[in-house]
Formats: sequence, structure tokens, C-alpha cells
Amino acid sequence: MPDRVRLCAARDIGEGRARGFDLDDDGQDTIFVVRVAGKLRAWRNVCPHQGAAMALSRDVYLNAAGDRIMCYAHGAEFDPESGMCLAGPCLGRRLRSIKTEIDEEGALSVTL
Repeated sequence: MPDRVRLCAARDIGEGRARGFDLDDDGQDTIFVVRVAGKLRAWRNVCPHQGAAMALSRDVYLNAAGDRIMCYAHGAEFDPESGMCLAGPCLGRRLRSIKTEIDEEGALSVTL
């Protein structure tokens, strides 16, 4: 049975922002969540190009405009709604998505 993990209050991730979560408690984000166009989406922190972690620094998963996910290891750009690579070395491949839920108290959870 999949594990459901409570991450934070959904309101804690603002529009055009991202936040990483270290679910394995090993010092590196396992997943990250972005809010673009009002929607929260969660992704595995693994670029499909070479399996690299994606952030430039803590919680920096989006480009400066806040409208594309970036892999700062190799410059790949991803659509934040579909996870599809739009530019870079893994063109046409996708990020791995994670199901999100917001409960009645406004807490954001993911199902792994």
C-alpha cells in the first residue's frame, strides 16, 4: 500500500515558487513541489537526463520567471504541468510525478 506523507501547509508554497523535501532524511531533497498557475504539483528530484538532482540551491527548482522547472545540472527546462522536457539534453522525456492532496485543514500531502 502506498505511503501518504504530509509535507506542509499548501499556502506555504506561493505562486511561481517551489519547495524541496528531504523524505529520506539524508541531506538531499527526494521530491519537490511547485505552484504554477495556481496548481501544486510534486515531482521526484531526479532529472531524466542523467539522474542528477535538479535544484540550483535550496528550493530553487524554477527559472527566474517562475514558469518552468529547471535542471541546473545540465540546463534542461520542463513544463511544470506535464513534466515534459521542453529544452535541453533530455528533450521529450518527462519528470516523474507524484500524486498530491490537500486535506480539509489545508495540509499538502503526497502519496509515494
